[in-house]
Amino acid sequence: MKELKCASCGGAMVIDPSACRAVCHYCGNQYVLNREDTDFYTDFHKQMQHFLGGSQEEYDRKTAAEKLWESAPSEEFETTDGNVIEIKYMHRVTGKYADTYVARRNVIYVFRREGTLQCQNYKAMVDALAFPAADSKNLRDFFPCIRGGYTLSDGRTMLVIEKNEDEYPLSQFGTLPPRHVAWILSRLENICCVLEYSGMVHPKINPDTVFINPYDHSAMLYGGYEYAVRKNQYDIEHTHVCRMAENLMELREVGRAIVDEKAEPVPGPMKSFFEGKPCEDAYDDFALWDETLYKSYGKRRFVKMDTDDKKIYG
Repeated sequence: MKELKCASCGGAMVIDPSACRAVCHYCGNQYVLNREDTDFYTDFHKQMQHFLGGSQEEYDRKTAAEKLWESAPSEEFETTDGNVIEIKYMHRVTGKYADTYVARRNVIYVFRREGTLQCQNYKAMVDALAFPAADSKNLRDFFPCIRGGYTLSDGRTMLVIEKNEDEYPLSQFGTLPPRHVAWILSRLENICCVLEYSGMVHPKINPDTVFINPYDHSAMLYGGYEYAVRKNQYDIEHTHVCRMAENLMELREVGRAIVDEKAEPVPGPMKSFFEGKPCEDAYDDFALWDETLYKSYGKRRFVKMDTDDKKIYG
């Protein structure tokens, strides 16, 4: 496989074609990839995919995804040091302070000049996340891993978040049958427990900031940290004091927003959970949800979601 050497220390650089860059893990130096670099990596990946992949169904899905991403729209950004970063994306959202681009293996947030403080808050709140010493559920994987930051020539700031290629914005799925909403809420309860442990209120838990992996039933909270604050502090616009219960209320709002009652009836206990008042803290709320889930569906079992990149991105 093609190898890039760091110009500063001579170490091997790790190539990330979806972020159009290579990073030296020894000294942190970064190199913006050219077309030759990314084409070589993509060809190599295609050749190895057959040998490293799982089932034929998974191989066919990933092969179709490769073709879809080859024709994805792209946008170029110039950095202050004169480099050009090209982003291929399938989904873009314009927010109050930043534009979000969903690339294949990254989520890119481009904060406008007037959103500089919000960008700083995003990074500070992600850094402030705390996890139990015995993190048996790999809870860190549910939260942003910032892989790069760039100052653009027009004064904007770019943050690059790492993601798995099978992770998608929840908003892309529209409404879902209650059984699928159930596993999403289970993961969001995990996320709210981490926010509780960190003493953090995240007032933007919604289908745009939540990402899901429909194949292994995991969920991540990647967006909205520019709005996050410590508990019992004013929100960033100084309209109200943020309490921990807000995280749990938003979880219920997500459930109500994405559940498709026409696909199948929503079990009574689940509907009562959506409409009820949250517990005092996330740990008790998780226990309540666990009880609700058992009353609604009995023992846990994996219900496969039939989807792929083309269906998701339309």
